Amino acid sequence: HTSLTLSILLPVTVAVSASLGDLVGSYFKRVAGVKDSGVFLPGHGGFIDRLDSYLLSSIVLVLVLIAVQTF
Repeated sequence: HTSLTLSILLPVTVAVSASLGDLVGSYFKRVAGVKDSGVFLPGHGGFIDRLDSYLLSSIVLVLVLIAVQTF
């Protein structure tokens, strides 16, 4: 039962939180008036822009795993 729940819950929560992480990061950049947040990856928004979705989705992933006590 737990493996079925995890196999449905994890991909959905990670996909949604990754999209939200990217949107929130873009929102903060827009509010701050910053087009490019770095110079190492010109045209790609910098390293932080590449990691926005990973930052939030990794936190959500850990919280879900803790919630189902399989961490």
